[in-house]
Amino acid sequence: MARIARHTATVTTTAKRLQLKPYVRLPRALLSHPPIWRRHTDAGLCYLPPFEFGIMAAAIVVGSAQWHRDISAQAFRASGKQQLLLHDKIARNRANYDLELPSKPPFDGRRQTSQELFEKFGRRKFHRSRQRRMQKGPPSTVRAEVTASTLLTCVGLHSNGGNHRDLENALDRLLKPVSDRPPVLASWEPLANKRVRLEVHGSWIYSDEPFKYLPLPLPFRSASVLALFLFLSSLQWTNGTNKHNISFVALFERLGLRHRKQGYDRLSNTLNIALQHINTYLASLPDGNLKALPRVVAHYEIKPLGDKVQFLGQPRRLEERREMEEHLADIAELAHDQPDESEEIDAAAQWYQELKQAHQDRQRRRERELERQRIKDQEAEDEGDFQPRSAVAQRLLRQNT
Repeated sequence: MARIARHTATVTTTAKRLQLKPYVRLPRALLSHPPIWRRHTDAGLCYLPPFEFGIMAAAIVVGSAQWHRDISAQAFRASGKQQLLLHDKIARNRANYDLELPSKPPFDGRRQTSQELFEKFGRRKFHRSRQRRMQKGPPSTVRAEVTASTLLTCVGLHSNGGNHRDLENALDRLLKPVSDRPPVLASWEPLANKRVRLEVHGSWIYSDEPFKYLPLPLPFRSASVLALFLFLSSLQWTNGTNKHNISFVALFERLGLRHRKQGYDRLSNTLNIALQHINTYLASLPDGNLKALPRVVAHYEIKPLGDKVQFLGQPRRLEERREMEEHLADIAELAHDQPDESEEIDAAAQWYQELKQAHQDRQRRRERELERQRIKDQEAEDEGDFQPRSAVAQRLLRQNT
C-alpha cells in the first residue's frame, strides 16, 4: 500500500489549484440502490462505508474539474491557432487593399478594431471547440493532482488526523469495483507535500446514462441518513411530487436496514429521524452552492399509503414564489386597512390603481369605437350606401344584389 508523504519545505511536484464545483455528478441507477455498507451487508455486493463513499465522490469531483480544465486548455490553443490564421488573412487583405488590388476590406462595416475582432472571433471559436470536445466525452482515464485535505474537505469530511490515516485505505478500496460498476480509480500515487495523483476512470465522470447532481457537502451524520439522501436524490419530481410509491419492505432493503430482525416501529422511527436530519441538512446548505443547482428540494415529507410510502418534496423555487405571494398579500392588506402609514405601501397601491384605471380606460375607448362604428353602419344602411368592411361580407352583398 502506498503512503502519502508528509509535509516538506520544498515541493517537488507543482500543480495549479483546481476549480472544484459545489456538486457531484453520480449515476441515477447507483443512487436508486445506495451502495452504503453496513455491518450485516454481504461482502459480495461491493458496497462502500460512508467515508469511502465520500472519498469516491471527491475523486469524481476532482477528475471532472481536471477534465474541464484539459478541454478548456485544448480549446484555447485551437482558438489561438485560428486567431493567427485570421491575423495573416487580415494582413494579406490589408496589403492588397493598399495596392488597390481587388480584395475584401480588412474589417467589416462596423469598423471594429483589431483587438475587438480577435476577441470576438477567439471567444466564438473557443466555445465551439470546447463544446465539440465536451460532446466527445472524457478519455478512458483522467489524471489529476490534489492535496489530501482537498479530497476530504470538498465533500464535507473533516481534515483531521484520523481521516488522513484512513484516506490511504479508502483510495486502495476505490481500485476495486463499486457495486456492479467498474472501479473509480485506475491507480493513485502519493506525491510530495501531501499531494496525491489520481487516475479516475472516464466512465464515472461522464457517460451516456441518466445522471443526478448532488449538492456538496454530503450528509455524513450516519449511514441511514446518507443512504436515504441518495435514494431521495434519485427520484423524479414533478411539481414537488414523486408519482411513484414504494413499499416499506423494499425501501428498507434499499437503505440496507434489516426489516426481519428489527420491528416495524423501530424502522419507522429510524426513517423519520433520518428524514429530519436530511431536512436540517438541506436548510443549512450555503446559498452559493445552490446557485448552480436551482432544483434542489428544500424539504421532504413522507406520505403513508397503506403498506407503501410516497415521498413529497417542496422545491425551493416554489417556496420562494409562495413567500413572494404572501408578501404581496400582506402589502395589499396593509394598503387596504392603513393606506397612509408607509410610502412603499402607498406606492404599491397607487401602481395597482393606475394599472386598473388604464385597463378600464382602454375598455371604454373600445366600446365607444364599436358604438360609433355601429351607428355609422346603420346610417349608411338606411341611405343605401352601406359597404361592409370585410371582403367576405362585400362578396355576399354583391351576390344578394
